[in-house]
Formats: sequence, structure tokens, C-alpha cells
Amino acid sequence: MRAQIPIADKWSLLAYGDIGGFRNDSHTWQLIGGVGYAYSQSVSFKLGYRYYHTNYDHGGFDYDMNQRGITAGVGFKF
Repeated sequence: MRAQIPIADKWSLLAYGDIGGFRNDSHTWQLIGGVGYAYSQSVSFKLGYRYYHTNYDHGGFDYDMNQRGITAGVGFKF
């Protein structure tokens, strides 16, 4: 699921989340929240915070991990 809510002329709030996996007792999910700035019609900037979780358990190997932190990006439209 993804949402982008305009809050000013070039500014917007961003929210993103997904969940997947569910095979072999494994799953993953993430949540992202942040702000976006449209510099022009073809260039945008994004800054936010991301939380990511994965749990993989297969054949005696168990990998359970959480990551979180700041995320930044630049987008180009052609």
C-alpha cells in the first residue's frame, strides 16, 4: 500500500507499507513514512524513516532480522 498526500505547493507526506513471504515459515514486511519535495515536474526528493523486518526459517537455518533508519532518495521522470 502506498499513499502520497499533498500538504503544500511542492511538499507532500509519504507513507508506504508491504508484507510478503509466507512460504516455508518465512515472511517479511516494511513501513516507511516521510516527506517529499517536487523540485520540478521531472525531479523530486524524498526523506523518511524505514522499518524493515524479515524472518526466514528453512532447513535448520533461522534468520530473524530488523532494520530501521533514515532513507533518502531522488526521483527522475522521463
